[in-house]
Amino acid sequence: MIFLVGAAIEHVYNFVVNNDIQPGNVGTILLADVGVPVVALILILASRRLDKKASALR
Repeated sequence: MIFLVGAAIEHVYNFVVNNDIQPGNVGTILLADVGVPVVALILILASRRLDKKASALR
């Protein structure tokens, strides 16, 4: 997850500073570099919330 966030920062940096608009720099790859960590974080938080609710029912 940390690697993907770092890669996303690098892609944005290259886009802004070097005007690099190649498909390998911005586009789907940037969306994946940002989207995967966000979805993973949402799933982790949802799992923790469900675990707390399940343990309260026991």
